[in-house]
Amino acid sequence: MDQIVISLISGVVGAMVGGTMTVLGSKKVLTTSMANLERAEIRKLKVECLSNLIGLRFVTPAPTDQLPEYVSKWMFEMNRICVLWSDDPCVMKDLRDFNAEPSNIARLTKLFRTNGQDYHVPFGQPQRYRPWCIVPNANQTNVSFCFGDPSLLTGGGGGGKTGLNVGRC
Repeated sequence: MDQIVISLISGVVGAMVGGTMTVLGSKKVLTTSMANLERAEIRKLKVECLSNLIGLRFVTPAPTDQLPEYVSKWMFEMNRICVLWSDDPCVMKDLRDFNAEPSNIARLTKLFRTNGQDYHVPFGQPQRYRPWCIVPNANQTNVSFCFGDPSLLTGGGGGGKTGLNVGRC
């Protein structure tokens, strides 16, 4: 009879310990996976914001000459910097510096580099072949094509007759 009671008590205690470890282990896995998912989503939003800003960098020198859609998207992405990088004092400092003088392209470039340094975004890195960028003008009559490599300019390019301006970014 004593052996039955000891077996019963050890079985109950073992079940309680095993159940407790299972609950704690599943809770730890859940919190870790949620934290990793949140970190990945924030990284995705940061990279998307930075890539959109880099694509819209032509809006900065003269926002009044650009289409309202581009200016609106530019302002939306600039405001997202305050939320996405709020915990990074270097980015906030560079953003304040850029906002003090918004036409200063060097400050904008510094802001982009600071934003992308933790996410391996190669902004400002020397590249032989850069993708094309198409820059429409506000009056939508001329379109500018920019290349990173002048050897890609074959066959003439553009001019006033076609409404195309071909140059380097």
